[in-house]
Amino acid sequence: MVVGTRKLVSVVLGLPEESINVVCEFLGGGFGGKSWSWPHTLLAALAAKAVNRPVRVQLTRAQMYSMAGHQAATVQTIALGADRDGKLTGIRHDSVNPTSLFDGYVEYAAMASRHLWRTSGGISTSHRVVHVNRNTPVVLRAPMEAQGHFALESAMDELAYAVGVDPVELRLRNDAETDPYSGRPFSTRALRECLTKGAAGFGWDKRIHEPRSMRDGRYLIGQGMAAAIYTHWRWPGKARVTLNGDGSALVEAAAHDIGTGAYTVMAQVAADALGLTLDRVAVRLGDTRLPESHPAIGSATTANATAAVMLAARAAREKAVELVLAGRDAPFAGGAPGDVIVADGGLSLARRNLKITYAELLARNGLSNLVGDGDYSPVEEANGPRAIFSFSAVFAEVRVDPDLGLVRLNRFVGAYDAGRIINPKTARSQAIGGVIWGVGQALLEQSETDPTLGRFINRNYSGYLVPTNADIPELDVLFVGDFDEEASPLGAKGLGELTAVSVAPAIANAVYHATGKRVRDLPITIEKIMAG
Repeated sequence: MVVGTRKLVSVVLGLPEESINVVCEFLGGGFGGKSWSWPHTLLAALAAKAVNRPVRVQLTRAQMYSMAGHQAATVQTIALGADRDGKLTGIRHDSVNPTSLFDGYVEYAAMASRHLWRTSGGISTSHRVVHVNRNTPVVLRAPMEAQGHFALESAMDELAYAVGVDPVELRLRNDAETDPYSGRPFSTRALRECLTKGAAGFGWDKRIHEPRSMRDGRYLIGQGMAAAIYTHWRWPGKARVTLNGDGSALVEAAAHDIGTGAYTVMAQVAADALGLTLDRVAVRLGDTRLPESHPAIGSATTANATAAVMLAARAAREKAVELVLAGRDAPFAGGAPGDVIVADGGLSLARRNLKITYAELLARNGLSNLVGDGDYSPVEEANGPRAIFSFSAVFAEVRVDPDLGLVRLNRFVGAYDAGRIINPKTARSQAIGGVIWGVGQALLEQSETDPTLGRFINRNYSGYLVPTNADIPELDVLFVGDFDEEASPLGAKGLGELTAVSVAPAIANAVYHATGKRVRDLPITIEKIMAG
C-alpha cells in the first residue's frame, strides 16, 4: 500500500506528503498482512533521515513472525436448525478472537453465515474479542471467510449425515436467490453451477455415503466438499494510459502486483481497448508518483484498479478518434465516432477502407503523445442495489493411513464463480495458490506460542510447516461465472482469496468420510486422528 505508507510516514516524520516517495514495483506475496505499515518501515525512514544516507532494513525469517502481522485465532460456536429434509430453519454462529491489550481487532468469522444459505427462520451472529498479551492480528488471506467457513461448512456436513441427505444435494436445497442478510438480489450467483459442475468433474456420484466405506488397499479413502462465498469489494482507483509517438502505450498506476499477474492483466486490458498487441504495452506500478490506487487487498485489484486502466485506455482512444475525425488533415473527416475501429496498432473507418496508425496520427497532428486518465469511483458494495459476492464449491479426496493417522490429499477439484475471467492462466495460478494455502491451513500450519512470554516459538520453516510440491497433487480448476456488470466495468469479481476459502472444511469433511472421526480444530494432525 504505497499511498497509505506515504501518508503514515508523513505523519511520523512531520514531512509533507509531496516530499516522500514510496516505491514497491513488485511484492512477492502480500496476503493482506502487508497492507499495513509496520514499525521496521518507519524505522528505516527515521534512520535514513538521521544519518542522511540510504538505509536498508531486512527482517530475519524469525522476525517475520512477529513484525508483520498474523491471522487471528478463533473459537467458534455454531448451531444449525433444519427440518427432516435438510432445509435450514435457522443458523446461530458466534465467534471469539484474541487481540492485543491495546487494540480491538475483530476477526469477523461469522459473517459468511449471514449470506451463504437460505433459512426459513432467522440467522444470528456475534463477534467478541479477548484482550491478551500477544501481538495484534491482521487481515490475512482469506480474512474472516477462511476461518468462518470451516465452522459453517463442517456443520453443514454434519447436518447432511444427520438427515441422510447427500452433502451436495443439501446445499442445493438451501441455495439462496436473494441475500439473506440484506434482502437484496445477488448481482450474479452461479453457486448452483459450482456445485453441479464441480461434482461432475470430481466424480461425486461414485462416492459411497457411509464413513469408512471406501478403501484403496489398507488406506482409508475419504471424499468431502464445501461451498464458499466471498465479499466482492469495490474501491476507487486511478490510472493513466499514454499513447506514445511510436505507437506504443504506457499504463501507470500506484497499484500493486503481489504475484497475481496485475502487470499482465493491465497490459492485456489496455491492449484490448487500444487495438495493440501486448508487446506494445508497458506497465508501471507501485510508485506514489503515479495515479493513486487502492491497496492490493480484498481480491480487488483486477476488478477495480484494472477497471481504472480500462477507463484510461478508453479515454486515450477517444482522443485518438477525435483527432482522426476532426484533427489536422483529418483522414476520417465526415465519419461517425461509432464507425471508427481500433485494431492492428491504429484506427480504421468501417466501410470506407481507410486506415491510419497511431504513430502516423500523432505525427500528422504534431503530438508526441496522447494521455488518457481513468478515475474509477464505484458505489460501495453495501450501498448498491444488488449484493455482490463470489462463490465456489470445492471437492477433496484424502488418503488416510489407519495405522499412522497420516492424512494425504489425493486429488482436488475447485469450481469458481468470479464473474468474467480476464486471463484464464493467471486466474488458474491464483486458484492453485489459494488451494495450496488452504491445504496448509487444513493439515500443516500452526503457530505455537510461549504461554509465559506470548511469543511465537516455531519461527522458522523447520518448526512451522508449509505445503511443498510433495504435499500437493494435481489440482483441477473450473470457472463457471458470467459477466457481472454490477461488480465491475470489466465484469470481474474477486477471485484470489475466494480460492483459499472452504479448502479446509472440504478436507476435514473428507477426513470424516474416511475415518468417521470429526476434527473440529485446525490443523488436522496425526495425534488428532489417532486420539480417542
